[in-house]
Amino acid sequence: MLQRTSSQLVGKRYSQIVHFRNDALSTPELNFLLPDTVALRTVSSAEAPLIFAWKKCRTVFLHDVTDRKTLEVDLLESRNSRGNQVKDRTLSLEESRSRLTMAVEHFSEGYALFGTDHRLILANRRFRSILPKITHLIKDDIAVMEIWSVALTEGAILTSPENAEELLEWFESSTDESISTIELSLSHDRWARCAIKNLPTGLQIITLTELLNYDWRLRQQK
Repeated sequence: MLQRTSSQLVGKRYSQIVHFRNDALSTPELNFLLPDTVALRTVSSAEAPLIFAWKKCRTVFLHDVTDRKTLEVDLLESRNSRGNQVKDRTLSLEESRSRLTMAVEHFSEGYALFGTDHRLILANRRFRSILPKITHLIKDDIAVMEIWSVALTEGAILTSPENAEELLEWFESSTDESISTIELSLSHDRWARCAIKNLPTGLQIITLTELLNYDWRLRQQK
């Protein structure tokens, strides 16, 4: 390991042979530069007392740990690399969400995006303003059916009691259709067209488009 002959070692002090990198370690690690090379080896050193020829001596054990140290460095670099990748991915997702949020805020219709678990990911201000009685409720992670249920209970969506259950069933079944639309009577004599689109990825998009003069057109048709 030391690449020295016995004659080169005999009679020399231990400190003349090896040089500690860290004297505080119980099993110090030593660096050896192999003769006539640039190869640096890392060796773990351990000592034990010994009586030899009625004299007090020390036994020194050397273990080459170069490969282990190299592996430790590789693992640390790999962990740091994965950490940086996760950080970059998180920043990328946050930037994408920020851009999406800015984009949907410019939509003229109400827009809400729900995840595969049917919970709200984001909704623009227009979506909230069309349902003013439950604006406080429309927050991230709320379930889509909770929005419709409270909207009917609080009078944000107007319908007769006997039709409320039927309307809830329609909202529930709309998760099975690719695209579903319905006209809703809202508070303050307003109407809105609700369109529900289920994406192949499992996400769901709901848009609310306020229908101006819709009540007047209905009376004209009658």
